[in-house]
Amino acid sequence: IAEGTFYGEVLAAMEESGRIGLFPYDRALKVHTVWDLGVGKNLVVGFYQRNTEINQLRKIDYLIGEGSEALPEMIAKVLKKPYNYGKHFGPHDLETTDIGTGQTRMKTASQMGLKFTVVPDMALEDGINAATLALDRLVVDKEKCKEWIKSIKNYCKEWDEKRGMYKDEPYHNWASHGADEWRYAAISETKMTNDTQVLNRPFYDHTQTIWKNE
Repeated sequence: IAEGTFYGEVLAAMEESGRIGLFPYDRALKVHTVWDLGVGKNLVVGFYQRNTEINQLRKIDYLIGEGSEALPEMIAKVLKKPYNYGKHFGPHDLETTDIGTGQTRMKTASQMGLKFTVVPDMALEDGINAATLALDRLVVDKEKCKEWIKSIKNYCKEWDEKRGMYKDEPYHNWASHGADEWRYAAISETKMTNDTQVLNRPFYDHTQTIWKNE
């Protein structure tokens, strides 16, 4: 375990107990995505399923942007996956206006058929605490999420040279994006529901005494 890591010990315990293994897509559960926004390798998406009956959160997939890919390219990739989607969670910068398009990323996503839910704002320290606690309920697919496992193991505190000790703040590097995505997931976990939104539900039209679709 790397010294000064936030989640290293918990990850090691997860590996020992078999909670990092093969956990494929369960068709009975919705898939929720969580995004950390950026360009190329700084753009990541985690895919989750939540089983409330056994209080388990499953991380079944993970995507990292390539080259100069931005939000539109990643949305296209996500929508091509064979999953039955629930909600899509993203950070507050979804609401900032993109200079190139003159509209918010939220609106761009909506026009492409993906509706975002903004993750509630929480202090970094509180978010990291929530993320640490949520790891106790998490199982991770080691094949599809191997890059995420790598980043979460390497997410560490910044070293204070003068004081010869670690600061409480995280060191910002390549591992931060996977860790931020996980923090957003932990904060949003309770909103990852399996409610089915039924479209075209039949209803009885009393005026014409026939069944219709909405």
